[in-house]
Amino acid sequence: MVKNGELVEAHQALSEMYQWDSTSFTWQKIGDVVDAVGSGRKQLYQGKEYDYVFDVDIQDGVPPLKLPYNVADNPYAAAQKFLQSNDLPLTYIDEVVKFIEKNTAGVNIGTSNEEYVDPFTGASRYRSTTTPAAAPTSQYIDPFTGGSRYVASQTSAASTGQSQYVDPFTGASRYVASPAAGSSVSSASSGDPFTRASQYSGASQSSQPAPSAPVAKILPVPNPVTFKQANVSAMQSKLFQFDDALRHEISTSSLAMYPNETQTFEETFLYLTQATSTPPVRPSSPLTATHVEAIISILDRWPPSQRFPVIDLGRLVVGFCPEAFGGQGTGLEPNVLKERFAEALFQASEWGTGWTLPLPKARETNMLLVLRTLANVFKEDDASKGKDMDISMDGGSEESWLDKVLETLGLAPYEIFNKTQRVAFATFLFNLSCQGLRSPLGTSTRDQAIGLINRILEQETADSEAVYRALVALGNLAYAAKNSGKGLSAGQTGEIAQCLQALPSRFPDSRVKNICVEIGALI
Repeated sequence: MVKNGELVEAHQALSEMYQWDSTSFTWQKIGDVVDAVGSGRKQLYQGKEYDYVFDVDIQDGVPPLKLPYNVADNPYAAAQKFLQSNDLPLTYIDEVVKFIEKNTAGVNIGTSNEEYVDPFTGASRYRSTTTPAAAPTSQYIDPFTGGSRYVASQTSAASTGQSQYVDPFTGASRYVASPAAGSSVSSASSGDPFTRASQYSGASQSSQPAPSAPVAKILPVPNPVTFKQANVSAMQSKLFQFDDALRHEISTSSLAMYPNETQTFEETFLYLTQATSTPPVRPSSPLTATHVEAIISILDRWPPSQRFPVIDLGRLVVGFCPEAFGGQGTGLEPNVLKERFAEALFQASEWGTGWTLPLPKARETNMLLVLRTLANVFKEDDASKGKDMDISMDGGSEESWLDKVLETLGLAPYEIFNKTQRVAFATFLFNLSCQGLRSPLGTSTRDQAIGLINRILEQETADSEAVYRALVALGNLAYAAKNSGKGLSAGQTGEIAQCLQALPSRFPDSRVKNICVEIGALI
């Protein structure tokens, strides 16, 4: 069973890309891979040689677009450059990354033999090239269609206990901000620090160190990375499908939504449908604390395997309507509702339970969604919306709430996270550091954040993306500490210095080396 908008690639004389149209129940062809040069044969494009130069047709009657790629390149950098060069939305970055990895699957350049499938991307960016392309376990079905939402690959025995997931809602959730901010992260940097685009290209052109050539600095990086993509109609269908199943089973009928809760959820989905439409439509009425309370209530009642659409609904409410958590009209103190919501998220994902591997697949999915929901708490700097978009870090209830979140996150051993969870975890810390640039963090909050960042830097051995995001977070915190006069302790600087010395040999990426040097100058 397939869902509306699902993509597949058909291999004939050409590699063709099709998209499912649920209104006509047909596959609609959306593009051809006309040519790819690789397997030892170089092709010249704009004066440079590449292992692959794909001609991609995106529309009939329009000349194909060139997508150059070297097997040693970061696929995210190549994807971002392709989209920006052709004035295409950055929201397609994960689709382009999947395309690159699928069509270069015969070239082994990775450091891992594991296969991971991001629940929010479908076919994984971390996919091992040793897995046969025709393996039936590489076919995944969205949970909203009712089938095989947690099917793991046959290669999972080699994945150190980390399971594979299919995104229950978004299809392609990306580690980029909204298109308006995707290509500019700060006035001090001209490229995306998470893709190695722009400012990192110069450093990677030579394998020999060039001390005399200055490396462009990227710190501070003020714009957070949010997880706001979703198929709202599919999410709504799945949530109400679960509700109907609970309602019509005698043993679970008491767990189903009450009539007033059903109405509240329908209002929430209407708001999100309008907010996520293209172009966005101004919602007819805002969400309030009542809508947040309904989410908390259902998370508390529903079985673990059926909580994921409710958690993910919370992710979108946090991202698109943060004012609903203000508690206005409820008599609650500021941020009390946020604290209750965070507690409900951790309870729904069984965060306080044991960590014996392998974890149940439903629990791993819920944990990922919780991490992405928390990352959405921190908003992009929007001068047009004034101070209302910022979180006040004045040592009051907001800081107390964040301290509790950081403390709870620290209960999970880092090694139990799979790759997508690790990136989401690092993204939360990066987004927190962005907030610290606008409003200095209290010492307790900052120290807890640095402790979690150091845990990533010390224990991560394979995923350079998680390490890089953690490093940028650390750089932001060190920058803020230096400029606020509240410097890091001697113990912190010593531990950080050890990490900075060890990381470049573990992760040879030039972006890792460069950011380590930049952080070293700040501590």
